[in-house]
Amino acid sequence: MASSGVTIEGFAELDRKFEALERGVTPEQAAPALKAGGKIIGDEERALVPRRTGQLASSIVEEMYPSNSADWKQGALTGDGMTIYIAPTLKRGWYGYMVEMGLGEGGPHPFARPAVDNKGESAMHVTAEMLGAHIVSIAKS
Repeated sequence: MASSGVTIEGFAELDRKFEALERGVTPEQAAPALKAGGKIIGDEERALVPRRTGQLASSIVEEMYPSNSADWKQGALTGDGMTIYIAPTLKRGWYGYMVEMGLGEGGPHPFARPAVDNKGESAMHVTAEMLGAHIVSIAKS
């Protein structure tokens, strides 16, 4: 009677790939993806913000912060990830919230929320596409 057997190889390689995927995308890989998505929303904010002098529009920035940065300890923005700040700078655009909410002259003139409503899906798509490329490269390595 002939005997037969099955040999399965590659589990060590598969384990290594799963471990790499578990570690995930590094902050250095995530930052450009978040910046790209943030730029889409920031550009829309700058397009929508009411203008008198243009100072408020020019003060809108997209800046990266580690989520556990000391600057962000007051809120719920804590953890190991990254946070992108898309808003007027406090130094030059400190009054941006008054324009958005209508605490100044003439009632509310929203620009931040409509920017997210208008371009949020596009921003998420660009960010997800860039992050997905990193995940695929991790799986293939």
